Amino acid sequence: YMSVGVTSATRRDEEDIKQCLESGVSVGSREQTTGRLVGVALSCIITSNSSWYTDEAKCSTQAEVTMARILNTTKSSVDLFEDPTVKRVLYMDMSCVHPDYGRQGVCKKLVQ
Repeated sequence: YMSVGVTSATRRDEEDIKQCLESGVSVGSREQTTGRLVGVALSCIITSNSSWYTDEAKCSTQAEVTMARILNTTKSSVDLFEDPTVKRVLYMDMSCVHPDYGRQGVCKKLVQ
């Protein structure tokens, strides 16, 4: 997101974040000694019936519109459910790591 100018001040679609938090598949990482949350990977499960396109009308900045267009173009080009054995897919909406903990492998561990 930072590559297209989205920052922490940019509004994100609250419905997507809520869906990810309620999914049961999002994860976080805490600093071992303090318990401080230092990273999160917000994910949800997508099925063939899921609507997972980004509504450009809900975007509040040009950066969000650009990101929505990139995601929607990618999503419309790839049929995740082309293989009939695929019933669901883990979709990672975003991952974030506190700047103090960057470049320490936190995001890599969250994805693993």
